[in-house]
Amino acid sequence: MPPEWTAAQEAAINIRGCDLLVSAAAGSGKTAALTERIIRALTREDNPLDITRILAVTFTRAAAAELRQRISKALAERLLAEPDNTRLASQLMLLGSAKICTIDAFYNDIVKTYFQRTNLPAGYRIADEAELTLLQMSVMESLVNRSFTAGGGFPELADHFTGNRDDRQLSDFFIKLYEDIRMFPEGVGFLNTYAGILENEAGVGFFNTRAGEVLAARLCEELEYYVWILDSSLADFCSSATECAPYSEAFTADREYILSLIDAIRARDYDAARRTALSRSPMRLKSARPKTPQSERYKARRDKINGRLRKIASEYFSRPGSAIPDTFRKTVEICRTLYDFLSQYEKELREEKLSRGICDFEDIRRITLDLLVDKNGQPTDIAREYASRFDEILIDEYQDVDLIQDMIFRALSTFCHRFMVGDIKQSIYSFRGAVPSLFSGYRSQFKLWNANRGYGPDPRGLSVFMSNNFRCDENIIKFVNLVCSLIFPACASLGYVPEDDLIFSKKPPAGYTPPPVSVILIHKDDSPAPADDTDNIESTESGTPDDSSQLARPEMRYIAGEISRLLREGKNADGTPIKPGDIAVLCRRRETCSMVAEALGALGIPVASDNESGYYDDPAVSLVISLLTVIDNPQKDIPLAAVLRSPLFGFTMDDLISIRRQAGQSSSLYDALELAAGGESTLAELCKRAVEKLNSYRVLSRSLPADRLLRQVMRDISVFSLADDSESHERLTRLYEYARKFEAGSFRGLYNFIYYLNNAIEASAKLETEAAEPREDAVNVITIHHAKGLEFKICFVVGCAMQFNFSKIRNADFHPDPEVGPAARLKDPTGLARVNNQIMRTTEMKRERSVVEEEMRLLYVAMTRARERLYLTARYSKKLENKLEDIGILRRYSGSYAVLSAKSYLDWLLLSVDTEPPAGAPYELKILTDNDIPQPVPLPPAGYRGRTEQESRPNCDPAELEKLFDERFAFVYPYTHLTRLPAKLSVSRLYPGVLDEGDDSYDISDTSGRGLGLHPEILTVPKKPAA
Repeated sequence: MPPEWTAAQEAAINIRGCDLLVSAAAGSGKTAALTERIIRALTREDNPLDITRILAVTFTRAAAAELRQRISKALAERLLAEPDNTRLASQLMLLGSAKICTIDAFYNDIVKTYFQRTNLPAGYRIADEAELTLLQMSVMESLVNRSFTAGGGFPELADHFTGNRDDRQLSDFFIKLYEDIRMFPEGVGFLNTYAGILENEAGVGFFNTRAGEVLAARLCEELEYYVWILDSSLADFCSSATECAPYSEAFTADREYILSLIDAIRARDYDAARRTALSRSPMRLKSARPKTPQSERYKARRDKINGRLRKIASEYFSRPGSAIPDTFRKTVEICRTLYDFLSQYEKELREEKLSRGICDFEDIRRITLDLLVDKNGQPTDIAREYASRFDEILIDEYQDVDLIQDMIFRALSTFCHRFMVGDIKQSIYSFRGAVPSLFSGYRSQFKLWNANRGYGPDPRGLSVFMSNNFRCDENIIKFVNLVCSLIFPACASLGYVPEDDLIFSKKPPAGYTPPPVSVILIHKDDSPAPADDTDNIESTESGTPDDSSQLARPEMRYIAGEISRLLREGKNADGTPIKPGDIAVLCRRRETCSMVAEALGALGIPVASDNESGYYDDPAVSLVISLLTVIDNPQKDIPLAAVLRSPLFGFTMDDLISIRRQAGQSSSLYDALELAAGGESTLAELCKRAVEKLNSYRVLSRSLPADRLLRQVMRDISVFSLADDSESHERLTRLYEYARKFEAGSFRGLYNFIYYLNNAIEASAKLETEAAEPREDAVNVITIHHAKGLEFKICFVVGCAMQFNFSKIRNADFHPDPEVGPAARLKDPTGLARVNNQIMRTTEMKRERSVVEEEMRLLYVAMTRARERLYLTARYSKKLENKLEDIGILRRYSGSYAVLSAKSYLDWLLLSVDTEPPAGAPYELKILTDNDIPQPVPLPPAGYRGRTEQESRPNCDPAELEKLFDERFAFVYPYTHLTRLPAKLSVSRLYPGVLDEGDDSYDISDTSGRGLGLHPEILTVPKKPAA
């Protein structure tokens, strides 16, 4: 039976002849509608399209594969119904050659098609990340060293960004800055362009500059909120808070002061605003009669406003207007010196890449842009020719495109209409350069479609809202709309309209009553508030001081206990028992994933965690990396000590102390080890064996590539027997596979491999892997970013009191903002410190606002992953009464500042819900103290039935057990040399070494294809006699 399409879906499927933007909300059947659009285009009677004339672009390989699979299935079903339809058969055969690909594959196709128009070498390849990292660092370090001795302005430039950091950190800084800037359409030229703009702005008043306009708008927004608070307080003094009447004079004076500051800012008069900001002397507050808790709250409210006003004066008006042009000029100097330096780096890096025949995806993208768009931003002849190959271009997840991608697609759409589908509320990849305002810009530019106008095209383009949600239960839909209709309108760049609200369209089982959304607020009420201002899930919480278990944390205890209860007692909407795979815990940060996974694991709940921070902390992985480091350079004491203390050599801490004392503190540990190996004691024998083994590996390292050396080492030390579990096995295998991949690049050898691993460890980066699919046999603990595109029956959104992270913004030395322009932290007059300035603070303010807006979208993504049950948990570490009072004030304020001043998801949730929900509300709010949360009940093991008394008794002689243990663990496979024989072998590979019994290495990654020749003893095992 064909699906029943909604009116909006029909519009998305049928409208053709113009650009079409589809705002497809979460769970709205976007992929199904996209597939149907393609199928109808291929099968319509009037002028059907050919599958090879459609270009469909996605952001991930999984999405491209899913779309291709759906089209294949739909065509196969049609062909089954019409077996004589030769057109359907031909389209199904041509599907393999259709352009349904990722955006990177799309770029690569254009570059290969017009290869003769590029300067790429024949046979170029996309470089591996490790290879690129080493190449970038090599080129940058060489350039930095030469720039210091070449004269010019580089030493002064470096002084702006280094402080007490070394040259290595300076190179890292420049590489990161270059990677950020090359994402702009202008590339490094962005610095030169904006240097000219800043130079022109130096001669105008600050509030008339780009930065000044942004700052003025933000300050007025905040100050207007304070005026509203003062007005509300003054009204209360005349009615409900008459005891505070003596406060009226001071509150009125504060109000008049803020209004005068607002007037000066709106008049674009920086000097007048500065005089007003710095000349203030707050009026002394008279005493309330009588003094009450309410009067103290008003007093505290005024103190908070005064504190913020002092901070505004010191942060934004500290410098006189006459000094601001100097700030602009110094920023211009930095930009131009940076432009010269990074342009040279780009040139040298490009030459190195060309000499090695490699490039990266950003190079391919930049070449694609140059091929399709000329210097004036107009489509080229190549764009016309390439677009002529297609009748329609379909782009998925358009809310995640950046400026360059949009320019490329716009160039093609001049000759071929675009179908753009996405959801601006799910744009959560700003760290990849996504610009959600592009999507909202098209929404405002295109004409909104409605059901009365039919499916005809419009030359301006059409915008369709697909808001029917077929995923979530009704209470989840109502709750999401309740929260999002409050917070999204405050974000102007989002362009939120009523059509963005979700429409409940799911068909629940008969007789099913959906549970309310659970908002769990945990607080402590019997201890003083902490000194720091953190509502952090990572902060120390109640529990005994020596209890390091995550179950000592109240929020973790609640989450683990509730999941345990659901797995023991809960039922899904269809009446089936809840399984671990039905549940997902969504975290904002990977560190929280680790905490939740530990808490669940303590209860025996199977967990699949998204945390990779522990990769290098895995004992087996750490041991292997330490051993490789020692093989490369035995003079490194810390990894050598780790290797000697490991089971590989069996040294005790006392042994190491004794070895060190014999040689003295000035010697390295390895020199001490060699010295101790010359003795006659048992310890000397141990040292001698260790030195010999390490030296043998060092000899091998001179002739073997890193992957083969690693393979030999891992086999010799039986590292897989040291691994604790299958996850540890997977990590070791990944390390080996990565070594193989590394050796395929242009940088080879153990030194370079160790160098790259050390960089990855310092950056807490994980080795490249595909994102893991959700597991059905475990509770999936994943980040919100990872959860996008997934859905689960039950979702826990945890850590909602965790404050938004602005630390990277506030600690940065340079911001290449594409709207305000570049901003740098400048040196003070003494030259000994770097301080903020008006441009830098304005840029920080703007970027922090962008973070808040993206957090809104992340919360939306998290809440819409749940199909049946949704939990949102928070643990507030300060006095809850004060928090609820502040939220109560914000709820009465109609301005956007109430939403945009939020510091956590909890602020938005409390703005949206009532502490006493009305009857029929789609949510429940549970306010619990730490002591209200009991110790959770562990989950019994699967199939657990307990042990009988007889089963608990030992029934074996200890001597027999010891003998059996020795037999099994002392066994050595007698045919080790045969493990190197593959199933098939060419003659050219017989020499050297394949039949050399001295080389006992083997490939741990490929055991397929080995037959009985690998295990000859299998052929001679005698059969047991029949019973």
